[in-house]
Amino acid sequence: MRDRGRFKGGIKMRSNVKKEYKDLPIAGISLSNWVRLLIENQGVDRKFFEKAFYVSSESCKTLPLRVLESLKYEEKINNCEVKNPPIFILGYFRSGTTYFNRLMAKDKNLGYITRAQVNTGSSEIYLASDKVVQQRASATFPLAKEIDSVILQADDPGEEEWALANSFPYTYAVGFYFPRNFRKAVSQALFLEDTDNRIKNQWKESYQRLIKKITLGVQGKRLILKNPPNTGRIKTLLELFPDGKFIHLMRDPFKVYASNLNMRKKYFPLYGFQTISEAEISEDILWSYQKIMGKFLEDKNTIPPENLIEIKYENFLGNEMEYMEAIYRQFDIAGFEEASPTFREHISEEKEQYLRFKSQNKPNPLDLQMKNRISEDLDFAIRYWENM
Repeated sequence: MRDRGRFKGGIKMRSNVKKEYKDLPIAGISLSNWVRLLIENQGVDRKFFEKAFYVSSESCKTLPLRVLESLKYEEKINNCEVKNPPIFILGYFRSGTTYFNRLMAKDKNLGYITRAQVNTGSSEIYLASDKVVQQRASATFPLAKEIDSVILQADDPGEEEWALANSFPYTYAVGFYFPRNFRKAVSQALFLEDTDNRIKNQWKESYQRLIKKITLGVQGKRLILKNPPNTGRIKTLLELFPDGKFIHLMRDPFKVYASNLNMRKKYFPLYGFQTISEAEISEDILWSYQKIMGKFLEDKNTIPPENLIEIKYENFLGNEMEYMEAIYRQFDIAGFEEASPTFREHISEEKEQYLRFKSQNKPNPLDLQMKNRISEDLDFAIRYWENM
């Protein structure tokens, strides 16, 4: 068996050696959707043929499990009622949403799709094949992200965008899998050029089905959904969930850019099937930040004021409990006192891990030319963040 990676204190570390691609959400994709993505995105670079073959193989092998899931649960999914409006956690990638989401997920009265269900390629089979999911998860988690101090656990909240990509062709995740087509994928995922609403209507149908499925899987608990692309889908989300609750986190755009560059340089080879240059990655970060944050600022006033909370991430750090209490109060979420001890414990653990990671990893400073470029391209966002 091929070695998946190194182990450090029981934590699985990603490695450059050949591996079995166990941390690869697209491994659970339907074969028809996979073939469609390959055709529409101009195929796979030679260096990623092995990974593409693995995805094709897994798609074929899990077909019986997807059929089983459909036979056992499709009617239940269709009939599932989402009684409590979901809580949407918004913010561009690397804005502190993962920390916030993992913290809020410590409240056991709330539900979500898990990392195990998403990242092991199990998003289309987890209701009917839980044992398979657990076997995959035990081989994958806990897993170091390596771009920050977070140690991912199997039962951590996942991002539904990656699950949606296994059954629907127009998602932000496609831009990670096929980075040469990143802008096309993002434009489709945010309905930027969807003049006849064809893609948007298909997305709404697929997304609503996924939310029903997640709700069914957590026995009707209120959902917390952290999904950065949703930051640019406010109006569409309100069409589905008029009383949805929204928490928007915003972090220093300069740090967000630098963190995204680091993340994509590391993750594109792991998740992707195409190679692009660092310069192209940089341009795509600035472009997508403009699009997503521009859409959010354009549409945020359509959210009823009582259903929106905006948080400057730098203010959240060190004051987490005060913010959490205010969120529970404004959104009328029960159980804050009950969840408080686990909140405090998680905050303490995360702080220790962060300080340890920070002492061992020094960020690369941005050069003056890049700082000037960010100041120019993201001026609207910088001013908004400064005034929060």
